[in-house]
Amino acid sequence: MNSLIEFLILFFSPFLGSFASVVIYRLHHEEAGILNGRSKCTHCKKKLKELSMVPIFSYLWQKGGCTFCHQKISPIYFMIELSFLLTTFLLINFLPFDINFWWIVIISYI
Repeated sequence: MNSLIEFLILFFSPFLGSFASVVIYRLHHEEAGILNGRSKCTHCKKKLKELSMVPIFSYLWQKGGCTFCHQKISPIYFMIELSFLLTTFLLINFLPFDINFWWIVIISYI
């Protein structure tokens, strides 16, 4: 597969994992605005800054805590983002390339 396409798919896979965890959290807690509204800290309820919403990187950069209240963020969010990245990596490298197949994979994340 084209290395640029591989890179883009791998780059965006943690974002899809992050989005999935937000949707799961909001459904579980019966919050309004599943598809709209900003992400916020589960402790202090302040809206997260843009850099605080970059998957994997922000968790490591902030040392697993909120930038406002410094409460620990559950590692489950980090693990979901990382699992999306690793699963996508395995799919790209160990399954045969067929453009129709990859469209199915991409759409299945959505």
